[in-house]
Amino acid sequence: MQHKVSGMYIVDEEERNEYSINPNELRYLPPSEKKKLIRSVILRLLRKAEHEGITVSEVAAITGLDQRTVSRHLEYLVAIREAYSIERGKYKIYFPNGRIMHPFLNKDFELSTARDTRYYNFSFLENQYGKFIYVQEKSKDTFNRFSISGGILINLECVEEFLEHFEDFVRRVKEWKDQDSK
Repeated sequence: MQHKVSGMYIVDEEERNEYSINPNELRYLPPSEKKKLIRSVILRLLRKAEHEGITVSEVAAITGLDQRTVSRHLEYLVAIREAYSIERGKYKIYFPNGRIMHPFLNKDFELSTARDTRYYNFSFLENQYGKFIYVQEKSKDTFNRFSISGGILINLECVEEFLEHFEDFVRRVKEWKDQDSK
């Protein structure tokens, strides 16, 4: 049996069970694990609804989560560039930020200073708005699991211009640093 939620995304009973989150199970998880579980389920739903997109109310109806909770997690996913949203009429529709075009072009690396280590990933993505370089900053938890701290998307058509601005900014910072140290 299929259900149409908010007139857009259709789910069947099996799918509803796959994405449903039991509030009793959430209750016993530490806050960080609770966030990871909710976000991973929402991301799976976003990927499932890749072409149609999905609304807060649809995610809430499928997962059983409160709409405020869903909205907060979707906005976080938008902030770290795992998702994007567009407005269609009175609806805000969320989409995954794109699919990786060439997995062999992915690059993971770390940058270390005396104080900390930062982890980064470059990916080549495509979505309905074009092709992008996706730069993610990741962090490791105490169990050595990665989570995304932030990210930026740079349209492939603008990469050269972006690099020019970046190099100019780095040059100005170095000049300022040299002047400040005198």
